[in-house]
Amino acid sequence: MVPFQWVDATDLNLWANRRDAQARLPQLLRRLIHATVQQPQRVGFPAGDSVQMGGWDGIVDAPEGNSFVPNGYSVWELGVNKGVKGKADGDYDKRVKNPLGVIPAETTFVFVTPRRWANKDKWEKEKKSEGIWADVRAYDADDLEQWLEQAHGVHAWLARLMGKWPEEAQDLRSFWDEWKNSTSPAMNTQLHLAGREEEVENVHNWLQGEASKLTIQADTPEEAIAFFAAVIHQMPEAQNVNYLSRCIIVQNESSWRYFASTQESLILIPAFEQPKLPKEHHILIAIGRDISRVKDGLVLSRPNKTDFRQALVDMGLSEKRADNLIKNSKRNLNVLRRLIAVAPEIHTPDWAKPENARSLIPVLLVGAWDGSKEGDKEVIAKLARKPYKEFEGDILRWVNSSDPPVRKVGSVWQLISREDSWYLLSRFILPDDLEAFTSITLSVLGTIDGQYELPLNQRFAASIYGKGLPKSGFLRTGLAETLAILATRGLESKTQDTMTAQDRVSGI
Repeated sequence: MVPFQWVDATDLNLWANRRDAQARLPQLLRRLIHATVQQPQRVGFPAGDSVQMGGWDGIVDAPEGNSFVPNGYSVWELGVNKGVKGKADGDYDKRVKNPLGVIPAETTFVFVTPRRWANKDKWEKEKKSEGIWADVRAYDADDLEQWLEQAHGVHAWLARLMGKWPEEAQDLRSFWDEWKNSTSPAMNTQLHLAGREEEVENVHNWLQGEASKLTIQADTPEEAIAFFAAVIHQMPEAQNVNYLSRCIIVQNESSWRYFASTQESLILIPAFEQPKLPKEHHILIAIGRDISRVKDGLVLSRPNKTDFRQALVDMGLSEKRADNLIKNSKRNLNVLRRLIAVAPEIHTPDWAKPENARSLIPVLLVGAWDGSKEGDKEVIAKLARKPYKEFEGDILRWVNSSDPPVRKVGSVWQLISREDSWYLLSRFILPDDLEAFTSITLSVLGTIDGQYELPLNQRFAASIYGKGLPKSGFLRTGLAETLAILATRGLESKTQDTMTAQDRVSGI
């Protein structure tokens, strides 16, 4: 008895009545075989619309089978019909008359139903006694329940397919489906792999090697897992099914202890901190930027711009839309997900939640600044209504977080995405913020550049003569961009500003 009996024989028996069972049953068998048989030579189970095609429902060649998969060559017939015996008899008789090129005396005939079949053993014995096939087997819901206990990744997938949503674990296929389908259009694998050929090769080598640990660092742990899933999904089908059938995302420590102790060769992905790492399984550690840079793992850089753009176009977006998304997301996949989300509200990061958002309003209003410029620091302090050092300490936590809103390069601070940040944070702007912004913008953008007081041939050295602008170009550009946003979009609520956005901008 396993601790997590997500799907039992009763569930399978009920599932057989569902419309999708006929199309999904071949997928289930294919994944069970890949998950529990070492290096099968052939596993063919047409699924989906292909089940309507003629031929065997399944053909397997397994030099070394197991208690469910015969050694050598086997042919499979599947049925979800309520009249199980009638279906089994019909398929058996049909294949005896026409075995479609296989040699029955050298082949095992297998019939599978997800229903309970009380007289299964009797039927199996009768067919064996005819001596036509090398062996005859029949599996029903009770057998499939036992088989699922040996294939945890497949078990988790089927549970979700049935609407059970187990809390202890999630299969990687379901994670990928949820991740990519959270946007419109759905994200493709190339979006995650663009320009990351070396990292992809490293994952391939790790999967093909002995059991060990691999750490992947991205902006968020979820993005790291999505990258790993994308690598597997773009593999040839046999490899794809094999790896996905063995992958499990484990949600807590108690569940981890169980999966880590199983005999099945798994690819385990902990969704909690500091798991104990067993040596018997491949362990993928997915981390975000809030963890210091890893020494012996893969650190995912931004996707290549050219390939990223092509991936967006391949998703069905126009080239103009793709270019806008690249500009607004800075090729950050988490930002991109929010920009094209089916339901943006479910992707709100911690920094945009009410208890945290106010601390980032100064960043939102200026867009960028140079922390080495005293003039820039004075502006930030005025907007934040606190000393600059205190403000910088407040936002430093977000720079090192997963899915950060702001980044620091050298002494320059910048919003990662104007579009994303404005969408998430602008509703937290207060009238006092706008008054301070108006005053600051008038002062900063109204300051005449001192270089023009110098002769033309000396202007290149304006900073040496102390004639440069007191505020950085980053700050000036950022303030101008905020003006443009206010003029074109305004704010959501009239309670945020008694003036219209256009009137306020016109006043500046």
